[in-house]
Amino acid sequence: MIFSCNTLDLADALSKISLALPQRKLSAILEGIKMEAEGDFVKLTTTNMDFTIIKLIKADVKMSGEVLVPGKIFEEYIKKFNTDSEIEISDEDDKLIINCMDNKTSLNILNISEYPVIKDYEYDYKISLLQKDFKDLINKTAFSSNMNDDNRPVLKGCLLKIEDSTIQSIALDGFRMAICKKLLDKDYPATEINIAAKDLLKITKLLENDEEDVNLCFANKKLVVEVKDMKIICTPIEGKFVNYQASIPKSFETEITVNTRMLEGSIDRVSTLAKFEKSNLIKTEVKGNILSISSNSEFGESNENINVLAKGKDTLVGYNSKYITDCLRNISDEYVVIKMNYTSPSIITGVEDSDYLYLILPVRYR
Repeated sequence: MIFSCNTLDLADALSKISLALPQRKLSAILEGIKMEAEGDFVKLTTTNMDFTIIKLIKADVKMSGEVLVPGKIFEEYIKKFNTDSEIEISDEDDKLIINCMDNKTSLNILNISEYPVIKDYEYDYKISLLQKDFKDLINKTAFSSNMNDDNRPVLKGCLLKIEDSTIQSIALDGFRMAICKKLLDKDYPATEINIAAKDLLKITKLLENDEEDVNLCFANKKLVVEVKDMKIICTPIEGKFVNYQASIPKSFETEITVNTRMLEGSIDRVSTLAKFEKSNLIKTEVKGNILSISSNSEFGESNENINVLAKGKDTLVGYNSKYITDCLRNISDEYVVIKMNYTSPSIITGVEDSDYLYLILPVRYR
């Protein structure tokens, strides 16, 4: 194998595909980057068996071939050449030979025959949506998943649900839930697939052109994401997803409309004392058109009032402040509506027909 390419193109590609390298040690083989040179391109592949990234870069291929190189070392080395120059890469006697500018380096290669075969899938169907819409779909929900809960793996994901002409992302962790939906260009077959939230967040980092499309392809119980010269393959989380719809109350005692940024700032200030006690507990009290937010801890007390537009009963509800601020940080609307009950979950939505809904369990306040 012999090829040459632009150094910055290679460094950029390696930084992207490294997102699929295992975060913890699985095997030396999976820590490798597979390089295949053929025609006018080099294909780069990384996988941790559940998440795979394949990317093409343009190259002048003088001799076709394939090698497997230690991923993190190779990426770290290539990014040191942070100039717009040409790099030549070849293999010889179980070594990768790298020539760039006045530098020549050899790197031991791995046994490529042990690398897993990455299949090509026949798609059942695919949908397209703007990259900015996909990023919004995931960013508004992924934070509500329980990414580190090995006891309940289904909660580590976002359920992507396609129904008619909409796609929804649903995530929950047992204390809160986030739902976001986007319109599609037409009706599609009903589909549900639970994808690890951490992998979906990685995908959002790979989307660089908000006004261009990203394709979501469904094939043999896999999700394949296509964008330009890159393909990302996601293995779904097994197990039945939670019946999340049953968690949403049908009625509410109190409803307030409040300025989003004003509420976020107020909660952030008032909860400071509670954060140092690691409880994050705040009390919210609605009296007329005033929302009072307070906290107390061994360090002291804090209280702040906000003008709101209120409907229904006066009420008092305790919350984990982090659960509210996590939601508010992902909302760009000027105002939000909060629907509250004393003992059952509250929800946060937009003033009009919004594309998001957040559900938060109340906390007993002493």
